[in-house]
Amino acid sequence: MGFFRKTWDASALRRRAADGTYWLRIVLLIVLGMALAQVLAGFDWWRAATYSTYGTLLRLSQSPLKYPSRTAVVIIDDDDFWHGEWARRSPIKRATLARLIRQIETASPLVIAIDIDLRAQTPDGSFLTHPDYEGETNELLGAITQVAQRIPVVLPKTIGFDTAAQQFVVDADVFDHKPLGPNVAAGYTMIPSDLRNLALPTHVDGHPVSSLAAAAASFVDPESVVVAQERGHRSLPYSMFLGREAYDKKTVCARDVLAGQPRALATLKNRVVVVGGRWHRDAYGRGELIDQHLTPVGMLSGVLVHANYIEALLTQRTFSPSYHWVHYAADALVGISLAAIFIAVRSKWKVLYLIVLAVIVALSSVVAFQNLGTIFDGVPVVVLLGAHAAYETILEWKRGHDAWKRGDRGDNAQKYYPSASGGTGAETPA
Repeated sequence: MGFFRKTWDASALRRRAADGTYWLRIVLLIVLGMALAQVLAGFDWWRAATYSTYGTLLRLSQSPLKYPSRTAVVIIDDDDFWHGEWARRSPIKRATLARLIRQIETASPLVIAIDIDLRAQTPDGSFLTHPDYEGETNELLGAITQVAQRIPVVLPKTIGFDTAAQQFVVDADVFDHKPLGPNVAAGYTMIPSDLRNLALPTHVDGHPVSSLAAAAASFVDPESVVVAQERGHRSLPYSMFLGREAYDKKTVCARDVLAGQPRALATLKNRVVVVGGRWHRDAYGRGELIDQHLTPVGMLSGVLVHANYIEALLTQRTFSPSYHWVHYAADALVGISLAAIFIAVRSKWKVLYLIVLAVIVALSSVVAFQNLGTIFDGVPVVVLLGAHAAYETILEWKRGHDAWKRGDRGDNAQKYYPSASGGTGAETPA
């Protein structure tokens, strides 16, 4: 208590408490900071900063997962797409994809999930596929039917955005209305705007549709998806994100699988295998990589994002989403604490109090992340309140300076020029 009395000026806090306009400004700044956080969430640079914080919390959390235990990835890369038999074609060669699926089956995986565009040529399904591709499309669907008799297969369901209706809709795919068997499911591959949330089954324009991850996990452990759905709605937080380095030993190239290399096939055994692409858009090594997404561990291909989602479901590393009021209460509590520190703590102790507050916020963030899957996102609130405190401090200095120039050697002058106490009024500021 002695240290507290030495460092804390309770009278200053009482004086501010009497000034209703001051605390009204504080409340308005807190609300403005919360609104600003929502606006900033739409900018890539801000999302990168928050994802970096999320990644740090992942590393600090208990028993972080370093390598995938339930999933593996088959990648169609530049060498496959631009040099190999895929022949840089769009739509991708479906006969070759059929061969790839058959080869993956020989490795005895748990599930085969396809993250390759199989949409119809018109969204309404009036024109499913061009006659030039009809033979290879039928070959692909036949391969899926045969493989699914032994290994479940999950196909990518296309979700589109109807600009006229301003809503998401279910678009047609080449496999629509085809009897592929009970071991074939479809799941949407659209990724949530915030990749820290795991995609779950939902309704789109009144139609029930699963996510690719949930459909794949349901074949292995249906209860994992049921538990996840009980915790959230369309998406929910999860406590892992494995980057390319983590998946290096569990990622194989499509050409190696097609060639039947034993080492590649052994990598896929007893795992959920996700098939996707990572090639450059314009030419070999030129342009952007397709299907790239900003994540807490850097830019990742969509196929790795889906693999992360499946891994999180099967290892039950998901959280019940926290209520919005938890975020707002945390922002308000930190904001008020910050304002109180600037008002009541004596000058030379302010830094210590601010460090203590920062440590408390960091530790609370780790605890909240581990138990609620949420992180403190109050940086705009802190910045605005810090700017306000700086403004108030400068304003007080100016008032003290003006009082000292007028010959006032009272309390107001001493805030700016403490040695003025007891002076004659003849001094001038240096």
